[in-house]
Amino acid sequence: MLDRVPPKLRRTATELVRFAMVGVIGLAVNITVLKIFLALVGDRPYSGEAVAFMVAVTTTWWCNRQFTFRDQPRAPMLRQWAHFVLVNSTGAIANYATYAALVASVALCRAHPELAVAAGAVAGIAFNFSGARRYVFKG
Repeated sequence: MLDRVPPKLRRTATELVRFAMVGVIGLAVNITVLKIFLALVGDRPYSGEAVAFMVAVTTTWWCNRQFTFRDQPRAPMLRQWAHFVLVNSTGAIANYATYAALVASVALCRAHPELAVAAGAVAGIAFNFSGARRYVFKG
């Protein structure tokens, strides 16, 4: 059955699945860093998410470079990381807007900000995948 799928579509689907798997890792990193930040600094969920996001985006860049897009040409690491962060800013806007709206308006999300992080991650994935594929890991 898979032999009927055009190779280009199969490659895109494989990359999307891998990108999503890496995204789960990034989500776990984001939640972990946010929880540690809140435990150390106190009730600062907005600045905590900003710190957690930077750690998570660096983690996902590295994992995508090594796993999702490993067959693509290698750009210099710092430049590629910077492009990844820049491209993911569009997804980050959707991600953070969702997070902030939920923390501000939903008591359950205020009490458990990791729920808002997860919702934000879903909101940002479409922007992040298309941007990463088109501008960062182009091949």
